[in-house]
Amino acid sequence: MIVMFHQVLRMGLGLNRTRIVPMISTKYKTTSAADTVYPQFATLSTSYPIPHVLEIRLNRPDKLNAMTQLFFKECKTVFEAASTIDHHARCIIITAAGPAFSAGLDLNELTRAPPLRTDIDPARRGLMWRNVIQPMQDAFSAIEKCTKPTIAAIHGHCIGAGIDLASACDIRHASACAKFSIKEVDVGMAADLGTLQRMPKICGNDSLLRELVYTARVFKPAEAVTLGMVSKVAETNGPEGVREQALALSSVIAAKSPTAVRMLKKGASTTPPLSFLIQRSRARERERKQRNARNASWKTRSNLCQRVLLWGDSTFDGNPLDTASSIHLRAAGHSCF
Repeated sequence: MIVMFHQVLRMGLGLNRTRIVPMISTKYKTTSAADTVYPQFATLSTSYPIPHVLEIRLNRPDKLNAMTQLFFKECKTVFEAASTIDHHARCIIITAAGPAFSAGLDLNELTRAPPLRTDIDPARRGLMWRNVIQPMQDAFSAIEKCTKPTIAAIHGHCIGAGIDLASACDIRHASACAKFSIKEVDVGMAADLGTLQRMPKICGNDSLLRELVYTARVFKPAEAVTLGMVSKVAETNGPEGVREQALALSSVIAAKSPTAVRMLKKGASTTPPLSFLIQRSRARERERKQRNARNASWKTRSNLCQRVLLWGDSTFDGNPLDTASSIHLRAAGHSCF
């Protein structure tokens, strides 16, 4: 036992030339840029266009990347893997194949959902709808909670759930031909996959956001920049220009300390939204004014009580006090201080 203790001590002090090699699991070990931790997806594709930058591409171009239940399942899987298993990736860009970033939810599939059956009572239909919507919300929450920075490279149409996806990303770039629409109101739905919860934090123009939500009108990249939804617009119309722009930014981020970037993202993600900060500031201002008004009222009453009780002055601000008021103040003088 004593011999083993001395050996361990010598190794800890660096007196032996033998080095301890930690045991690392090779189940998810990445050996090159072409990682093998991701399975083959039906609606997504993954690649490493440059070192330490993972590209996740929406890969359903024939349907304008409309989102199905399978897409949401794969989306959650790939981002959870990128966050916890893939140690090679330091930054993630999200692109799309075809002429559009995303046309939103696949309404053809949604209309065949079990909750639309008319032979089920409303309470059970509501519960079934929750089971349909919850995986969709979890998929986009996986993007938001991903420990790696995410950049959305948007081109063409970005409609409905496409904006939900983009709002869950850290950074959004758009091509000059991009068109956006918060389309849910036109199909009689609520934007309940994250837009209404995340966009108030992203943008500082609450009035314009509400206008876009209530009208579902199409807005272009210049207005998206004004809104704060997009930080930069590529000069070209096609998808390659905005993709190259996103890759250039991701390469800069990937060159930084991954630990520092991860902690910075965690800190930025816990910052309250701008609308909340504004409302809190206004509430504090109202409380300050009310407190000052109360203090002024008590000061006035105190001065009045002092003049009546201590000096027997029957006037206040030049106005005579009636006998009943004087007697009342004298009797309740102890409560005026």
